[in-house]
Amino acid sequence: MLNSILFIESDRNYITVITKTQKLSYIDSLKNWTVKLPKNQFIQVHKSWAVQLNKIEAIERNRIKISNTYIPIGDSYKNRFREAL
Repeated sequence: MLNSILFIESDRNYITVITKTQKLSYIDSLKNWTVKLPKNQFIQVHKSWAVQLNKIEAIERNRIKISNTYIPIGDSYKNRFREAL
């Protein structure tokens, strides 16, 4: 299951886990998920987004492209993201 996750999006008290074939929604916080996910596979790149590193297709300025979705890189997450690459 973990390998199929492309990214996770948060909207207040809900998160949506996006895979190539599904969108799964849960009542939970992104913080609860990012602490449980393997640090070498997933990284939070914005207050509302976490991505699987090996699913990144492109990095353009301050955003990441995964499966035709552009995900912003928050200012406070840039350095940690660069180090993870």
